[in-house]
Amino acid sequence: MDSAKLIDMVLDDAPAHEISDGIKDVLYAKTASRVETERPQAVADLFNDESEVEEEPVAQEEEPTDGE
Repeated sequence: MDSAKLIDMVLDDAPAHEISDGIKDVLYAKTASRVETERPQAVADLFNDESEVEEEPVAQEEEPTDGE
């Protein structure tokens, strides 16, 4: 449901529970899109330290391999 439909429901004197459900649907849709947008950054921030720890030993192993 979009905002225009919600406004039409209010203007057409739709039952309060339908208007309330419409508002909830709009808010949940906006929240879900924001969560999906921010999820990659949150995951990167959460696991950033672990990935750096894993990358450092790999870089150290590559240096002797290049020298041989």
